[in-house]
Amino acid sequence: MRNFVSACILIACVTAISCNKDSDNSKYLIFKVTNKSSQPLAEIRVTLTNNESGTEIQYTNATGEAKFDRNRVYDDINPIYFKTATIEDIDGEQNGGNYLIQEIELDDNKSLYYVTLEKMIEP
Repeated sequence: MRNFVSACILIACVTAISCNKDSDNSKYLIFKVTNKSSQPLAEIRVTLTNNESGTEIQYTNATGEAKFDRNRVYDDINPIYFKTATIEDIDGEQNGGNYLIQEIELDDNKSLYYVTLEKMIEP
């Protein structure tokens, strides 16, 4: 009986930790940016745009991740406050090459976007 109670307590603790972690991630709209070899790309500019309210800008970190606070991206009236994301290499060759700009439409049911950038073909 003692082992059963201990196991239940352990499961409850693990579940609580998992739930807290998920709820923490739901606070953010996250972009993970890599190249075709799945290498993370740092210093990539991610711009969220809405014609009515302007833009929000973040830059990817060393792990290729850019995070936006969902409260600034979404509101209660309009599920998708910002409509599009533009992912753009702005540092030239510093992250291994010049990459093509990519634009994606945002989905209010999604909080994590995996983006793979392709290198520009130079003449």
